[in-house]
Amino acid sequence: FQQALGQALLYRYERKQFDDLGDSPDLAGRPVDQVYGAEHLLRLLVKLPDFLEATLMEPDQQEVLQAKVHELLKFVQKNHASLFTAAYATPPKEYIDWWEASGATDTGVAAPAAGSTGKGKAPAA
Repeated sequence: FQQALGQALLYRYERKQFDDLGDSPDLAGRPVDQVYGAEHLLRLLVKLPDFLEATLMEPDQQEVLQAKVHELLKFVQKNHASLFTAAYATPPKEYIDWWEASGATDTGVAAPAAGSTGKGKAPAA
């Protein structure tokens, strides 16, 4: 999860937040799995088949992994109320200004809004 997060699991506007983690006194030094939540874990599970294609994993090992992922998904489904939040942090104005200045709005991608950081923990700008 930690290796894939910065390279493959974040949306474009989340990458700046990820890069800025070290500047946040509340979040600096914390493992990324304490900052990014179940939403990002699900992104990993969606991309896992593509990641596995690039490995030399034996078919029997893939079957074991598939069974473990299935167990994990059942756990997530059963415990979704405690793993996902409905109260996300709103990005600070400076971050929204950066997003708009980056030209991303010209691509038809909406500006980040509440819910863009996972677990409701927005890094300080």
